[in-house]
Amino acid sequence: MGIVDLDCIAANPNSKTLYGIGKAENSEGHVDTVYFYSNDSPANVTDITWEYKGFISGERGSDGDHYKYSRFGNVDCAVSSTGEFTAFFYNPVYSVTGSSKLVPMGIQVHLEHASSKFWRDKRLLIWGNMMYGWTSEHFVHQSFYIEKDGVETVVHAVMDETASVVRFGLVDQETGYLQLAAVWKL
Repeated sequence: MGIVDLDCIAANPNSKTLYGIGKAENSEGHVDTVYFYSNDSPANVTDITWEYKGFISGERGSDGDHYKYSRFGNVDCAVSSTGEFTAFFYNPVYSVTGSSKLVPMGIQVHLEHASSKFWRDKRLLIWGNMMYGWTSEHFVHQSFYIEKDGVETVVHAVMDETASVVRFGLVDQETGYLQLAAVWKL
């Protein structure tokens, strides 16, 4: 696959493994979204090795569109204790769409052990709209996992430019929809 431009790197809660997501050009010249995991417990930066785990083809219609706007600074990611990796990205289509139009906003990947020899990934494409509130690439944002009703759940927090409002979003695991869960006024 060649050179990969990583947009976000996160560590699992016990800080043993790094997870990354980014873009790389495939052999046909299309840009694919790729995700990687590092070796366990590297002693320092020079000891890190990355293992390719999967991709979203840049050729697959809405899947390919799902990550095409990402770039470092507008992407954040988090990892659960079970290895679920979630990356959110700011989508500039917000500025030209109506408030109810759903636009791609991220991806969630979880590797599952399918047999003793093979791994497969469970992937969820994340969608959102302007009502959620991430309407500027200059907003401060962070994703993290919490325990909610006994289940690890990813939360995405966005603070406006004036630092007066923080919006918290949760991902509906059945629809992939990023929905507004709470608003804090500071």
